[in-house]
Amino acid sequence: ESGEVELKEDFLDDLGVMKYRAGGGVPTYLYKAQKIKDAVSECEEGECFLFTDVDVQFLGPVARIVEEASAGLDLVLQREFEDIGVNIGFVACRNTAASRQFWEHVHAEIVRTKALDQRVVNNTLYSGLAEREFGLRWGRFPPEIWASSMAFFGPPPANIAVHH
Repeated sequence: ESGEVELKEDFLDDLGVMKYRAGGGVPTYLYKAQKIKDAVSECEEGECFLFTDVDVQFLGPVARIVEEASAGLDLVLQREFEDIGVNIGFVACRNTAASRQFWEHVHAEIVRTKALDQRVVNNTLYSGLAEREFGLRWGRFPPEIWASSMAFFGPPPANIAVHH
């Protein structure tokens, strides 16, 4: 595969949401949105990074898929369903003014509404707000970056590279 990859991982002891449960709830949503905001600002302008949830399984090479899917875009997200929706467990994000403004908005909306992070992202993208207000260019990964919610539309593709 092409390119060098620098892995940056976090170990979370407890976000205080539920005893013996690592994820979910507003503290988790805010943590994730803040991590993505931080990652955007730590990259070189125009550089693309990949943010994944801990429960993502890499089943094949992904660099080519990420590079092709993110070409000319600020943000690429995993499909939630075949025809609509994004899952924010596997995200490629480019450091651009549009993506910085987008994640600032997402974080602020979670603070304001206490809403599910993924709902805030979907609403902001599909309402047209992200494009209209920030000039965000976004897309969805091909089905090879597979979310289990896609099972409603059939089995994973034969060339699956990621399961989430």
